Amino acid sequence: MTAQYYWYGWVIIMIAYFFLPPSKVRNRILFFCFIVLNTYSFINDPIIHDYLQLGLLYCFGLSFWLIDRRSFVDHFWPFILSMVYTSIQMFLVVHPVWTLFPGFHLGWILAIILLDWFDLSFSSLIGLWFILNSCGAFLTMYVFSVYGVEQFLTSEQVIVTTFKGLVIIFILHGISRLKKAVRRGRKSRNKGAAYV
Repeated sequence: MTAQYYWYGWVIIMIAYFFLPPSKVRNRILFFCFIVLNTYSFINDPIIHDYLQLGLLYCFGLSFWLIDRRSFVDHFWPFILSMVYTSIQMFLVVHPVWTLFPGFHLGWILAIILLDWFDLSFSSLIGLWFILNSCGAFLTMYVFSVYGVEQFLTSEQVIVTTFKGLVIIFILHGISRLKKAVRRGRKSRNKGAAYV
């Protein structure tokens, strides 16, 4: 798990540094990766480490989510969707055979595409994904602790899932920016301007 953790972390850093324009979102992503990668083996107690990592994930998700102004009702969506995330996680714990199917990872891609249909901004989509993963993992860990099952879900697994989703969000953001650039090119050609 350590190799995947660092590999995805460095991929996120490279994509954010080289392909995102300088902005608050880029700086927060780089700062998040810096903190998460440096606190991987910071604390020896696994329970405190897991809650610290998930707390950091939640705080950064909230900071991304609050960049844009939205109505009061929209703030309930992350918590409602984190309940859905928790129920899916609990189903996968009870029936782990579903994670072995080849199309399982396509489910995460489809989930992020469905979240993209909410017509959120880039920063809000990142914040929603962070909040879903952190709140869903908190609730799952709480349910496991009630039934006496400890350390079934670790923060490293949640962070790796978050990194994977972040790569997919970057791809969707790149595709939407490419579509906007093509539309602008078509409009300028229709006005008689030379296409460059």
